[in-house]
Amino acid sequence: MAIHCQIEDMPFRYAMVIKAQAKMMQMPKLIGQAFQRIAEYLQAQGVEMKQAPFTKYHGFSWDDVGKQNPLKMLWRVFTYTWHFEIGFPLEAPLAAPAGMECAEYPFDRVVACLHEGPYQKIGATYKAFYNRMLAEQMRPLDFSFEIYLNDPRTTPPKELQTKIMVPLAEA
Repeated sequence: MAIHCQIEDMPFRYAMVIKAQAKMMQMPKLIGQAFQRIAEYLQAQGVEMKQAPFTKYHGFSWDDVGKQNPLKMLWRVFTYTWHFEIGFPLEAPLAAPAGMECAEYPFDRVVACLHEGPYQKIGATYKAFYNRMLAEQMRPLDFSFEIYLNDPRTTPPKELQTKIMVPLAEA
């Protein structure tokens, strides 16, 4: 799988987020509910949402990504508990209500690539992304952002676009 990766500026510094943890099968519903809750809060505060929503996944083992076989990936679908943040970018810090947090992401540069297609196939993109970073001797941090560029409620799965971003360790 050919993946075009590029180093670019982090597109936002602040975000209103809900922290969560869940098994993969629970995530779509949880993420959808969190996006709705955050969007309603931001609208009530008069904040215009100018950027796409995202999920930040914690505790990434890039070595695992590079070595996963299909059976191990399937096993993780049912057993692994993911720790993540669900959010909308902000232009400036904002007071957060109970259950939310205004997060700050002090990264200047990220390596980014685009996954096109259903979310269920994003693992293959991560694997190709990992191999590309390894070949170019990049040092990724242990988390990633997935920016959802279109809406799965109105977009056919094969047309979904997810931008994957990973901050790099300082040289």
